[in-house]
Amino acid sequence: MVRLLVLASVLFTLPSISAFLGGGYGRGQLAPLNLFGGGAGAEKKKTGGMGAMVDQFKQMAEMTKKAKQLQEELLVLRLVGSSADGDVTMTVNGKSVPVSCEISDAAMEKGAEYVGSSLTEALKQANEESKKTMGEKMTEMYQTMDPAMLAGLPGM
Repeated sequence: MVRLLVLASVLFTLPSISAFLGGGYGRGQLAPLNLFGGGAGAEKKKTGGMGAMVDQFKQMAEMTKKAKQLQEELLVLRLVGSSADGDVTMTVNGKSVPVSCEISDAAMEKGAEYVGSSLTEALKQANEESKKTMGEKMTEMYQTMDPAMLAGLPGM
């Protein structure tokens, strides 16, 4: 039984091995696939088959690394928004998460309703700054990438 399995595996392997050893590609012989480039016309096309996929995986890894760096940068970034009169200031990080809030004594004397509306105004302004900054940074990151990689991303 073992001899039969060995003989069968050798018989099935021989045609594919002979295709890579040279000679014509006649009936029953397989042609080399040149999965990693290097086939006919390789001088014209630098990467072919699997070679192009390997390049895409490298670019994707680089994009992931840059995205992670951007996320860390946005967490540290601080953006400030304030009410029209400056009585209330709100600080958010680059991901629009509130970090701190300062309310002046003058605002406190004007009452809770005034403080509430000033807080809302300051937070909206800080969030707008955060969105604007995040958009600029993402645009910078995308400009360094291969356009072919961006084609599959949503919104691109």
